[in-house]
Amino acid sequence: NERLQAHFMDALVKLQQEEYKREGIKCDHIAFPDNSAQIALIDGKNVGVMARLDEECSVPKGSNEGFVEKLHIAFKDHALYAQPKRGKGSIMMVGTGMVKTDLGRGFDKLQFIVTHYAGQVMYTAHNWLDKNRGVLSADLHQVVANSDSEMLATFFPQISHDEMKKRATVGYTFRASLRALSATMMQTTQQYVRCIKPNGEKQKELFDGVFISRQLAYTGVSAVVTIQKSGYPVSLKMEEFIRRYRCIAFDKAKLIDAKTQSAEQICKNLIEVARQLTDGKPDWLAMRTIQVGKTKIFMRDEVLKHIEAPRRAVWGRAGRYLQAGARRRIARRTVALLRIHVPAVREVRAELGRKTF
Repeated sequence: NERLQAHFMDALVKLQQEEYKREGIKCDHIAFPDNSAQIALIDGKNVGVMARLDEECSVPKGSNEGFVEKLHIAFKDHALYAQPKRGKGSIMMVGTGMVKTDLGRGFDKLQFIVTHYAGQVMYTAHNWLDKNRGVLSADLHQVVANSDSEMLATFFPQISHDEMKKRATVGYTFRASLRALSATMMQTTQQYVRCIKPNGEKQKELFDGVFISRQLAYTGVSAVVTIQKSGYPVSLKMEEFIRRYRCIAFDKAKLIDAKTQSAEQICKNLIEVARQLTDGKPDWLAMRTIQVGKTKIFMRDEVLKHIEAPRRAVWGRAGRYLQAGARRRIARRTVALLRIHVPAVREVRAELGRKTF
């Protein structure tokens, strides 16, 4: 998951950096998040968790407890590794429904915690060595290889005891396959689709917010938001920027005159007008919180909040003017109607006064 997440994040960062390069945007000050520290901890060559598991598998008297104890010693000062408290028994999540199973006292010696990009995960190294070896013992393999069944003999060919020892572990084979997959994916153009389950009960019309939030975090969608926020999450084409914010400079028509100025200069003028209409202190362009590209305007969230304030103020004043004009028109029409009907009202009253009841 960490490898695939790294590939996913690298693709997003590379995509953003390519756009910045096309637009001539300086991005050397942007620190994009990554999970290289998690990958080094788990899959570091000769020093990672998985490498130490392979090493423990080759030790004559290797054990799961010895493997975890070596991890505690090797990574005791690592920021992404932690040793859980012992003495209260251990809990392991099993099954697709993530059911808690109490393993009892003693199993807590097999537990360690790794902080992944999506959060902390506690692992229990129960039978990890046997699972990682992934092969039958030499004697059992020999028995099956000598079977009278041709099918079994095909699945388990005759090999020497030394060849059995040299066989790669399950973890090593999987990691090698994953690296090859990553290398292949780097040479292709990817389109990512994230499928999110609305609930874990397989029921219709049931929306579980906590269940969905966990999926968004574990599938890397939250990391996408973090990557977007680390750069310039808001980008508008120059035409859209001018159309949206030209209202703040209606009283300064020369600054937004398209006949005498380029779109780039008009955008810069609007940015300066918005800055002066707020507090006027921070120089957004100098601080690179907003940058003008070749065809787009890139800005951070904090700048968007400031630049939207004068626009909302202008629209508020425009709304009040429209309301005043509409009310004035209604009042004038009412008065005009009254003036038209006044003579008729007088005649009706006079006629009623002449009648005798």
